[in-house]
Amino acid sequence: MTIFLILAPYGVYAALMMVVSATLSLTVAAALCLAVVALDIAKGRSIKILGLGSAVVFTMVAGYLSFVDPTMSASAVRLAVDCGIFALSLGSMLLRAPFTLQYAIEDVPPETAAIPGFLRANYVITGAWTLSALLMIVGNLMTLYVPGLPYWTGLAIAFGARNSALYFTRWYPEYRKSKDMAAQSAAAMSGQDSWPVLPQETCVKDVFAKLAADFLSAAVFFILYIATDDVVLATGAAVGVAVVQVIWARIKGVHLSFMAYASVGLVIVLGGVTLLTNDPRFMFAKPAIGHFAIGLIMLKRGWMLRYVPPIVSETIPEYVTAAGYAWAALMFTLGLGTVAMAMNGDIKLWVLYITVVAGGAKVAAFALQFIAFRFVVANRLRAARA
Repeated sequence: MTIFLILAPYGVYAALMMVVSATLSLTVAAALCLAVVALDIAKGRSIKILGLGSAVVFTMVAGYLSFVDPTMSASAVRLAVDCGIFALSLGSMLLRAPFTLQYAIEDVPPETAAIPGFLRANYVITGAWTLSALLMIVGNLMTLYVPGLPYWTGLAIAFGARNSALYFTRWYPEYRKSKDMAAQSAAAMSGQDSWPVLPQETCVKDVFAKLAADFLSAAVFFILYIATDDVVLATGAAVGVAVVQVIWARIKGVHLSFMAYASVGLVIVLGGVTLLTNDPRFMFAKPAIGHFAIGLIMLKRGWMLRYVPPIVSETIPEYVTAAGYAWAALMFTLGLGTVAMAMNGDIKLWVLYITVVAGGAKVAAFALQFIAFRFVVANRLRAARA
């Protein structure tokens, strides 16, 4: 019931956009959001960030459409709404209050909410919805700016992104619960009486190893497409490589996260769209998703503190935290740049961007961070001794 109430305004909005005017669709969606907020208040529950924020987004876009630009296209309206929802989702995490937390606290017993991994699980689920909104933005941008692209492409991407996030929201809590219960049982058998500490965040080295693995299917596609000029062959090979990566990992006994499976699913979806449209730009956009996902991981406050020398984390922790956010911003920027290069359609420019610009930006960021940390630490230690 909770999921239905949360998603009802967006489902009605999406359905109405196909049969009535955008202004009416937005107005009805805003009214439904406010109705859900009123229902929460009547039942003594908290006012939700997502519900109230969505009402504001729908109202603002409807106002702009009515009083500023009545000629705004349906794709532009969807883009504006998706950008607003993305800002709400991302903003809730930056404020250290992931929007799913409000719903989760009201739906679980107090002892469950007190579990150490409860907050982290809500960050993960909110991150999935943030990534979903980002994918919908990309789909709408493609519909707006890629000539000859079928109108239904953006709708298909939005449908897949939204339903993937919904499936993940239902699946992840049970998965996390089973993993934690297994770890708790193992700890009890070994004589420990405390809840197990959740796995630490992936270190920087592993992060970029995942980016490299995520880029492999796009690299295979690019090489075969350049060599044969055959979109079908190149796409089939790229999808095959992605599937083989998963099979090989399972054979080796490597645990794969949801993001790994989502990455393969995305290759299959983008590959299918590429085959239907005979447009290789969809596959060229694939590496952007890896950057976006890593950017979301890097938004966790203080994630970098455990990956720098103790003298740095103890002397300038505020600078290390700021650097972590800067890395997240860099990942998002490089992801958006990848999408822009893919939409441009110039293969040589795309290769130059991926290899020189994106790769060089990461190397330059490492070098700048190293120099800045050394300089600031030295100055602070010198001041402390004075």
